[in-house]
Amino acid sequence: MRSLSNLWCLLRSWRNYFILKLYNLVFRNNDRSAETPFASLAELERLPAAAFPGSTAIFFRPRRGIILKAAVKIGEDQAIGKRQNVDSYFSIEEQVLRRLGPHPRIIRFLGPHPSGLLLVEASHGNLQCYLHEHNASIPFCLRQKWFIQAVESIAFIHSRGVIHSDLRPENFLVHGTAPISFDLWLCDFGGSTCEELALSAKKLPDSGFFNPKLPWEPTFAVDIFSLGSVLYAIVKGHWPFRTGTGPFTSIEEMEEYEASVDACFASGTFPSVEGLFGGDIVLGCWDGTFNWRAQKRTNTVILPDDVKNDFFDDLAEYLDPDAVAWYVEHGQLYSRGYLLYGEPGTGKTSPSLAAARKFGLDVYAMNLFKVNDATLQKLMSKLPTRCVLLPEDIDAIESTKSRENSDAGSSTSSSVTLSGLLNAIDGVGSVEGRVLIMTTNHVDCLEPAVIRPGRVDKMVEFGLASRRCCWRCSGTPICHYPARPKEQEARAETGPEAKMLRTCRN
Repeated sequence: MRSLSNLWCLLRSWRNYFILKLYNLVFRNNDRSAETPFASLAELERLPAAAFPGSTAIFFRPRRGIILKAAVKIGEDQAIGKRQNVDSYFSIEEQVLRRLGPHPRIIRFLGPHPSGLLLVEASHGNLQCYLHEHNASIPFCLRQKWFIQAVESIAFIHSRGVIHSDLRPENFLVHGTAPISFDLWLCDFGGSTCEELALSAKKLPDSGFFNPKLPWEPTFAVDIFSLGSVLYAIVKGHWPFRTGTGPFTSIEEMEEYEASVDACFASGTFPSVEGLFGGDIVLGCWDGTFNWRAQKRTNTVILPDDVKNDFFDDLAEYLDPDAVAWYVEHGQLYSRGYLLYGEPGTGKTSPSLAAARKFGLDVYAMNLFKVNDATLQKLMSKLPTRCVLLPEDIDAIESTKSRENSDAGSSTSSSVTLSGLLNAIDGVGSVEGRVLIMTTNHVDCLEPAVIRPGRVDKMVEFGLASRRCCWRCSGTPICHYPARPKEQEARAETGPEAKMLRTCRN
């Protein structure tokens, strides 16, 4: 019998699948402008503009839990008409949301509508309004959680090549069923930039979230600076160099604030962060010294191109947003497992870190030497549903060694048993949606139950480096100017790398 958490995950997958099917049926017919249940906007519940400060769109609620962001305007006679010159912003937002796909820190996109975009509604509005109304009662632990989630959201969109360009508390939504469990969703991508999609709205953040010293163009650095001000507002409850949490009372007050904060930021003057939670990160965002944790890129994984491409393409297919519906439709568990095996030091961990960076996932490494079965099960229950699970050196588990190869395995063993590992990976209490990447130095010592199909879907061998791989590994880092590959290889063969190149396997 499936655990409650796994059952809930399955039901949620079914729900999302049927929602997508419904809207595909309703809105993706041959005539997109045909009459639909939502075509008459006047009959829909219109949401107050105060709930969406700074947005030029009009929001409706066609169904409970669903909002329609419409490219319309309300005339003096309350007649609803099309808003001109905003089609490009809606097109950018739709393309960016499709690129990002489902993610716990991003607002969920349900599909297009003849008048705009259909999105999942956040239960408690935007972060700015929530800070204004509940600032005194927000527990510190929730502010810490939001701090981390805001960073996660920007790290994810940057990993997908998206620059938001308008980060501020109004563009983070608050959603949850209980105050202590409220989460943040990043929204409003109409002003975003994505070079890979050739999209750019040429938009920049408002004063207080923009450094006038930076080039006046959307860059990742602009987002990082804005993130510092958002994090400051989350912890302090108000914008930099401002004490109030509510909207400006007059145009004069707004212009006075903009001039003041721009002058401070331009001179390198920032609010004090002494004793502030995450103060070093906030200040690092402002002064330009903050950078994302160093993560491997796919081009730093030294493998034969066909092997590397096959691994990352297979993982991309599994993580595709449409894959969930396929797994549900065919009654399959939504899981994917990989086994990376080879000699010690051949780089088996590198693809895991590169995959995490490429797809915006967190990596959770399992140290099998420091936990027992009960502890492992407890830790697994606290992991998010979307992450990379990395149990390394699984041949260290004594009971995974087959009898005839027990002497060939590693000399040390883990306190985790084979049964405990398998239950943690895909037992009754496991959760679907994770990526399992196991590594081992001795694949011939593993029990068939560990690497059976369904638990391990793809095995990747890491052999000794070829001559080409050695050149890519050693020649590229020492090259300080552009050169042709043959020239780089010649320098490597006459330099300190020559011995390694001569002794490696051709």
